[in-house]
Formats: sequence, structure tokens, C-alpha cells
Amino acid sequence: MTPKFLDNGQTAFENANIIVAPIPFEGAISYMPGAAKGPRAILDASSQVELFDFEHQIDLSTAKIHTVDEPVLTDYESVRNYVSSVVERVKTPQQFYLGVGGDHTVTIPAIETLAKRYPKLGIVQIDAHADLRNELHGNPYSHACIMRRNAEKVGPRNILSIGIRAVSEEERDYIEKEKVNTIPGNFALHEDLTARVRELLLLLPEHVFFTIDLDGLDPSIMAHVGTPVPGGLSWHQTLSVAREVFRTKKVVGCDVVEIASGAGTERSDFAAALLCQKLAALWVRQNNS
Repeated sequence: MTPKFLDNGQTAFENANIIVAPIPFEGAISYMPGAAKGPRAILDASSQVELFDFEHQIDLSTAKIHTVDEPVLTDYESVRNYVSSVVERVKTPQQFYLGVGGDHTVTIPAIETLAKRYPKLGIVQIDAHADLRNELHGNPYSHACIMRRNAEKVGPRNILSIGIRAVSEEERDYIEKEKVNTIPGNFALHEDLTARVRELLLLLPEHVFFTIDLDGLDPSIMAHVGTPVPGGLSWHQTLSVAREVFRTKKVVGCDVVEIASGAGTERSDFAAALLCQKLAALWVRQNNS
């Protein structure tokens, strides 16, 4: 049986406000395995997370949450069909989609589906990697290519990438040519990260999808990810960015991806579960204000 997010009862899909979709897939990773185990590990860990978010003063004990049954995913086409079918059923803005991955390719079908609903859709990405390669090892649907595929749907200038610190020369050239809004990982060492995020969010459409690759956080906080890179965002920087995104934009969906779960990864699993709780709380606050 699929664990329920936050160990919260099970509201029927059509009556829920928050739709949590586990996406156990790692068909496109290139380094550390464990992404397919991530959704269940995060959902398990979420049972230990407080339902009351003290920082944002939001009580999730009365939130209407539906956790989708964990599917069996054998290839990328099955991922595309599953994610698309879930997102198509989510009635935004009354309902909130929260995908729990899984490698980062699980974001592509969510964007493909939402872009049909919102012709002007922005994407906010927290990540160590630009993910703007056209292909990796001959695979255009590698996790290293997901933002390139997403850019083809929403336009490269409707993307804001935060915490980027591992970039190929090809990606550097694409960022410069297409003017992708990018905040490098070392920016917060000498500048106000939140102010810069606020400034660049003004360039994005009203409706955005917020995707968090957990390697965007520093490995001292999130050690167990598919491709760890030192120098990422702190926990409080991550939450500051999230608050700014929800404060200034209408967030139509989020996902949290690229954890590498397995034996001994409980600290990372719990941190990822707590981050999912924060996203749910911020959406509830945004829609109850």
C-alpha cells in the first residue's frame, strides 16, 4: 500500500485540494541510483513531519490531501502517460499538483500538460545543473536535458534557474544566446539572493511551475541525491526562494525530484519530506489569503 503524504487521511481525488503523485522512475540518471525508491521513502518519512507548519503558521491537519497510488513505471513513455493523466485531472487553481520523484525527467510531462492549459507558463527551477543539454549519451530525454525540453514548450526566457553551478559549454552558450534567467550557485555569497529572485520573477508569466531538484541544495543538507555538487542553497535560502515564488506568482504545481534513497538515507528522506510539507503549506497560505 502506498504511504499517505503526512500520514493524512485520504480525500477522494476530485474533492482534494492537494494532489500528491509519487513517480518512482530513474530511467535517465547518469550517476547515483535510488531515485525510483525516493517517492516511497519521502512519503514514509512524511509521517514523522508535523502537520502544523510553525514557520508559516499553517495547519495542514485539515488539508484535503489525496496521495495517488504508486504506479509501476517501466520506461519514459509510461512516465509520460502516468504524469500526464494525473495532471490532466488536477483542476488548477482549486487543486495543487505536487509530484514526488523520481529523476528529473518526470517534470517534462507535467509541463507539457500544463502548458496546454496555460499558454503563458513560467518555470522556476532550483538545481545544481542547468539541465539544458540537447542530449546526453544520445538521449534527448536524459535528466540532463529536461529544461531544454521544457524550454521548447514554454520558451527559454520564461525560465528562472536558481543555484546553478555545474554547466557544460553547450549549456553556457544556450543560456547566453536564449537569455535564460539564471542565478549561479555562488551568487548568495556576495548578493541578496531573495532580492535577485524577486527581481527576475517579474520577468516570468503570472502562472508558474516550481521544480526543485534536491541537488540544488548544499550536500551538507541534502547528501543523498543523484548528482551531488558542493556549494548549493542552504535550507533557509531554499525556503526564502519558495516563499518569494508563492508570494509573487500563482503556482500551479510543484515537484521535488532526484533524491537517491536507500539504506542509511533517512536524514535526506526526512528533509525532502519536510520540504514537500513547506510547499503544501505555502500553497494553502497563498490560496487562503
